[in-house]
Amino acid sequence: MLTITDNSGLTANDPDWVTIGTQKWARKNLNVGVMIDGSQYQTNNSLVEKNCYDNLESNCTKYGGLYQWREMMAYVPDTEAEGTRGVCPVGSHVPTELEWKALFTYLGGIEIAGMKLSSSGGVGFDMMFGGMRFAGAGGFHEKDTYAYNWSSSHIVGVPWNSWQFGNYYSGQGAGTNLTEFAYDKSFALSVRCLKD
Repeated sequence: MLTITDNSGLTANDPDWVTIGTQKWARKNLNVGVMIDGSQYQTNNSLVEKNCYDNLESNCTKYGGLYQWREMMAYVPDTEAEGTRGVCPVGSHVPTELEWKALFTYLGGIEIAGMKLSSSGGVGFDMMFGGMRFAGAGGFHEKDTYAYNWSSSHIVGVPWNSWQFGNYYSGQGAGTNLTEFAYDKSFALSVRCLKD
């Protein structure tokens, strides 16, 4: 994992990053912060908080932490969030919707990009099947089956909840099933950082 221990000046070494086209992506999901129980919401309390699947730190070590959107964005206002650093290392940021789409396009489109982003795809990205933490009282779902990753692009105009783009890759069968969804920001999903 891209493990960060110094929250006052987050950095990452070059071996933790892979160049794909003109972009430089973290090789693994972000794993920074203090684990809290999945039944609790992450809060703006000066600590970076994360959920670990089934409340096991070993799952954060393997798959990365699961972050609610506002925690991931370090509580910047929604309208200022796109492309900001959030909890990513200095010199990187949470990718935007368009930056995710640029990655998929470079790899040949959503029909084949998912397989190329898997551990056996040869590009060094290793899309991890870390599942998610549900909104509300928590509960974890779909580890080893789906990889859900936030973008920093805020969806405007949704009348009853603020939703956010999440990309997932399915490990089931031979298909890639790389799709874009909107999730309530109180879900906790994986974070993959992108160099500025």
